[in-house]
Amino acid sequence: MQSIVSVACILVAACGSSSGSEGGVLTCGWVESNNCWKQTVEAAVSCLPPASEIGVLSADAMSCTYASGDVVTSTLPLAPQMTPPQFNFTVTTGAGAECLHWESGQGSVVVTTSAGTVTDAPDATSDVMLTCPDGAVFTADQAQSQALLACGADGGISALPGHRAQQGTSGTSAHAEFWVDGTSAGALQIFNCQN
Repeated sequence: MQSIVSVACILVAACGSSSGSEGGVLTCGWVESNNCWKQTVEAAVSCLPPASEIGVLSADAMSCTYASGDVVTSTLPLAPQMTPPQFNFTVTTGAGAECLHWESGQGSVVVTTSAGTVTDAPDATSDVMLTCPDGAVFTADQAQSQALLACGADGGISALPGHRAQQGTSGTSAHAEFWVDGTSAGALQIFNCQN
């Protein structure tokens, strides 16, 4: 029996450059700019496992090891069975340097790279409350969040800050994949693992 679960979490649905700015309302202009989400996530591009490489998922799905020496370790299974899924993992290079740390669940996201930490922690008045590494805060209420879905050529989904995961099983084999959306290239693969 084969089971595949695919999840897309867009910060806008849960969701200008921030350098030195005070923040403001999230708009399509912000999404299309070289914003702090892009800058933070893209700082990890050079240290992530190659997209062409598939890592070996541990039997408990708590880690994934690549031939290059890169390792993804997690406090929660990389192939979560909970709905909505929660993630808390770190990608470490073969040389032992932390490349990217990701935490998401219960409506919030925290991503840390060498460029700093970006947090989305919505509150009672905002569907999105994105805090950039420089402290700038960008928000969107429900109506503004819905308007952001129209950003980008593909209806906005891969242009918006967020993430997607796919995991599944077939017999005794399992796989887990994770991408971050909202980068200059759209979706950025973080890991692709199977056992």
